[in-house]
Amino acid sequence: MLDPVTGETVSKAVRCAGTRIIGGLTMALLSTTNHLAHHLLKSRMLGTDPHTRAIDSLQPLSIGSEFALKAKSRHDPDLPSVHEALTGNHSKEFFKAMDKEILDLESMGTWEIIARNQLPSQTKVIPSTWAMRIKRFPDGRLNKFKERFCVRGDLMTKGMHYDESYSPVCGWPTIRASLILAALLNLHTCQVDFQNAFCQAAQKDPLYIELSQHYKVQGREEEDLVLSLKKSLYGTVTAPKLFYEHVQAGMLSEGFVQSKSDPCLFIHAQHQVFVLQYVDDQIWMAKDPKHITQHLEALQNKQFLVTNQRKRRHVRIPRHRLYQAEGRDN
Repeated sequence: MLDPVTGETVSKAVRCAGTRIIGGLTMALLSTTNHLAHHLLKSRMLGTDPHTRAIDSLQPLSIGSEFALKAKSRHDPDLPSVHEALTGNHSKEFFKAMDKEILDLESMGTWEIIARNQLPSQTKVIPSTWAMRIKRFPDGRLNKFKERFCVRGDLMTKGMHYDESYSPVCGWPTIRASLILAALLNLHTCQVDFQNAFCQAAQKDPLYIELSQHYKVQGREEEDLVLSLKKSLYGTVTAPKLFYEHVQAGMLSEGFVQSKSDPCLFIHAQHQVFVLQYVDDQIWMAKDPKHITQHLEALQNKQFLVTNQRKRRHVRIPRHRLYQAEGRDN
């Protein structure tokens, strides 16, 4: 329900009871120490009828509690909807970012364009969508306009479009232990990003998606076309799993082995290199930085699109702080 004055979304209970009752109950609690005020406030917060003491297990909106607060309608201007992005002040920048995204995906061989009448019978074509974002520098200045052409993964059906899905992440105990080792051994560290990470992995199961409504295939504008995915795409339920398997194969080919306790920790014993995998991001640690460069260049030669590998930062944590954290003396 919309508030006719502010236009904000509010619960029915708040509109009916208003803030006067809430304010009155709060003031009663603050101004007196008698048990009645405490009982009344607590009962209304819990959705308890003060007369029958019956507690309804339904949500506050259905039980009429005055503490069914207004629904928060926060909106981040840096995460606009498609309509807001393409009709707002930065529409030119967003259209330009969309063009770049499509060109990048096409250059990676992400899909094949086919006519809808060529699809197998009873094939479910998944809608596509766009994810818009304005990226900023730490001081708030505009950095760039980011677009992602995505699949409506929420409309994929298990057993039809996929059988298994998961998003591999390195455990926090592993991350903490690795950072401690980096500090104690003065290891060189490097964060590694993958350009269009999920699209670097092959799409194993057949998946068909709709074209973006903002684009037509040149020379085939009047045809009814769909996209047959050849590479994994953001939004698909299986994208994180497929990318992990792709990276896993590359790391193993470079002589890394996976930790038995955490499969997202890759270790190269000979070169003393540790790599933490967190979905599509990596942190590399090594005693000698040349081994980081060596393995990253080898991955690039194997068609991995790796970025930011040159931006290395040392992790420096004073040792006495580590001892203090463990309750020891220097």
